[in-house]
Amino acid sequence: MEREPVCSRVLDERGANALALVRGAHGATTDRFLKERPETARKFLHAFVAGIHVWMTDEKTTKQILAKRLKIADKEILDATYLAYKKLTEKKLIRR
Repeated sequence: MEREPVCSRVLDERGANALALVRGAHGATTDRFLKERPETARKFLHAFVAGIHVWMTDEKTTKQILAKRLKIADKEILDATYLAYKKLTEKKLIRR
């Protein structure tokens, strides 16, 4: 029996909805927020997807962001960190 992802259960318990779920990253909101601020939710989702696109297609920029945000100066550590995160977010082929 497949278990429901933890984040889905937590969102449900708090009365929130998944706005975006990607392995290693996610966003959530409430029905009220979506109703009152749909444009903000749309902009968030657009930026979220754009960020994932950069992550998956631009190694140099991604490493620059990781180095800055995680304060990594050592190239070997940066390379290892990038590869570890990349593995977590690899594209998976889904057959239907």
